[in-house]
Amino acid sequence: SCEFIHAHWTYEFAAAALDSKKPTLVTAHDSPPAILRYFILSRYAPFWTARSSLGVWVLRRAQRITTVSPYCRDSIQRWIRPAAPISVVPNGIESEILEKGRKRLDDGPPSGPFTMATVLQGFQDRKNPKAAITALAILRRQCPDAELHMIGTGYESGGAAEAWARAKGLASGVRFMGKVSHAELLRYLSDSVHLLVHPAKEESFGMAPLEAMSLGIPVVGGHSSGGVPYVLGAEAGVLVDVSSPRRIADSVVQLLVHPEKMHNLTHSGWRRASREFTLERTTSLYEAEYAKLLGNSHES
Repeated sequence: SCEFIHAHWTYEFAAAALDSKKPTLVTAHDSPPAILRYFILSRYAPFWTARSSLGVWVLRRAQRITTVSPYCRDSIQRWIRPAAPISVVPNGIESEILEKGRKRLDDGPPSGPFTMATVLQGFQDRKNPKAAITALAILRRQCPDAELHMIGTGYESGGAAEAWARAKGLASGVRFMGKVSHAELLRYLSDSVHLLVHPAKEESFGMAPLEAMSLGIPVVGGHSSGGVPYVLGAEAGVLVDVSSPRRIADSVVQLLVHPEKMHNLTHSGWRRASREFTLERTTSLYEAEYAKLLGNSHES
């Protein structure tokens, strides 16, 4: 007996919600055609072709759509052209994380060797982890103690990432941590990491960069990596060509040589996260979408 349904993701969840005939808001956390192009030449092509087709079918039936970034919105409008209006409602960050970041800003960065981290899911081309590993090897020529800690599925000790790094002679200074709980991830980033490198070639949004910003950690991300430039804005990180390990390494060196720039990025990033990406703001934007959805439903 609900008045409306809010379906997150544009696949089977949204399809079921639309079939209910209840007023439905569909939130697109990705663009089906954008995801498909990274799998079309892989062994997962049949699955992602079918799944993307479902996503396109759902979005063309939707009554109202939100996306998590302007990049995602523009991709859907360009490739799918749904009839429904599309609004951007970004993901939000918990106030507890922002408070942890505020404390770190007051206390300063952690001591110890310069430590970068990646937070990625899956050792795959779209996430571009090889560029980050190679960038560390380049960086260590100038900063021999620098380390890279890789967190997420596929980056466990003895996993696919470590096997590739050892085969290429690039494992020195890399710590393969694998999957950790969200609470442990936040604690580890806050207590041990100086910089987040986010080498992904495409993200619909970019929660790892947002969480790093919220914790007072500067970010290096891709200038053409989907939603990443939107999350970082002009003041919260360094945007580079992440297909080039050399450019990733050079950007890190520039931050080490100019610590005032790293300090400014850290503070600007935290302010941007606390201004643009709070859960309170996300909630308010969704409530406005619900009002529009119900208003249109009542009018019809």
